[in-house]
This record gives sequence, C-alpha cells and structure tokens, in this order.
Amino acid sequence: MHLSARDAQGTSGFVAWLRDTAADWTPIDWGGDVDGVDTSLLWHLPPPSQGAGAAAARWREVFLPALCYYRNGPGFIQVKDIRDPKRAARVTLEHPAHLEAFRTCLTPARISNLAPAVRIGVDQLAAERLMLVLGGYATTLPVRLRRWPVPAHFVLPDIAARFVRQCRAKTCSKLVAC
Repeated sequence: MHLSARDAQGTSGFVAWLRDTAADWTPIDWGGDVDGVDTSLLWHLPPPSQGAGAAAARWREVFLPALCYYRNGPGFIQVKDIRDPKRAARVTLEHPAHLEAFRTCLTPARISNLAPAVRIGVDQLAAERLMLVLGGYATTLPVRLRRWPVPAHFVLPDIAARFVRQCRAKTCSKLVAC
C-alpha cells in the first residue's frame, strides 16, 4: 500500500481499515511507502513492517497501541490522545457538530458532501489532530478499543515499577508469586 496525498480516497480508506483492525487488536503485516501524509497522526496505528523513507522508519520506532483511542458514553465521546507526550490530552466531545463529524467520518467522507455544521466540526477535530484531512476527505483517527491490548506495566508504570523493586528485594506480598 502506498499512503499518499495524491490518492486521498484510497489512503483515507486504508487508514480507516488500519484503525478498525487495530480496534480488534488483530495482527497486521503490511508494507508500503508514505508520501505527503503526516505520519505523526498515525503513530497509534500499526506501521508498515517494510517501507522506505524516514517517515515509515519513525512510525515503526514510535508505534505503541492505545496512544489514541476513544470510548462512547451516553451523549458524549471521550478521547485520550498521547501520541505526542507534549500535547497529551483527554477530550470529551459533547457538541452535536463534533459528535456528528466524529461518527460520520468513521467511514472516510468527502468533506464537500458534509453539512456546514459538520464541516466546522471536522475542521475543529482536525485542529486537535483527531481527524485526518487529506485531499478533500476526512477520516476519524482514534481507535475504539474493545479490550485493553497492553500489559498493565505500560498503563500503571509507577505501580509496576514498585512491584518489580519489591520482587527484587523479596519484600513483595505473599499473595503474589515473584
């Protein structure tokens, strides 16, 4: 697959497929090049296992699951985005235009076909790096996690580090085998 701004429709569709496949934590092995696409928006999605260029190499280097994901609530969507630790954010989408833009663009959508209020939502979500806008198409980026894919030591580093120190010192709880 070649991710390219010149093939906005195909690239948007493939990014949506990567996002949806990552939601089920299905192993993906794909290869390809990246041209004209900001891969820092995609660091939470499985990178190409082979591919030329610095952008693909950087993507492989920084990829971790669950760097950008969302959860549905009653009348809201909560997004956690830690793709860039300097811009880490937890965002709650409640405005109808944001909710409609987010949900509509789960399937790549031609921006010109969207209602004006939804276009504004797309622009605002793109400004927050939650939407890929490429060649007139918009695609929602966060992954909907159906189950937590990473070990707890990634999620709770302080607790995990303390546990490891206790196990090394043999002072851990008798309830836990070291």
